[in-house]
Amino acid sequence: MHGLDRTHVREGDRVLIIGEGRIGLGTGAALRSRGIRCDIMARHDHQKAAADKLGAGFNHDGHYDVVIDAVGSSTSLQQSVQMIKPMERIGLVGVSLETLVLEQEF
Repeated sequence: MHGLDRTHVREGDRVLIIGEGRIGLGTGAALRSRGIRCDIMARHDHQKAAADKLGAGFNHDGHYDVVIDAVGSSTSLQQSVQMIKPMERIGLVGVSLETLVLEQEF
């Protein structure tokens, strides 16, 4: 909930969660409790089924107002940057023990 508050997720925002584990699904449940729909990037069928029960979508077209990174890796951060609209918000709720590297092409 704190991560969503810090990311300033509001009703009407188009939200994507990257990471379908406990943190991602918990974030999806928190969004649902606020009446906010989201899409979730899920790899495994059982995770897609759990996300589907939350009412999450699976359309990943890269035009999001908010991307929540529930993984916390350099790869997921790069995915977040690719999926967000210009000048919008990325929330980092996943925890990583590695140094995060963001490579940007100019």
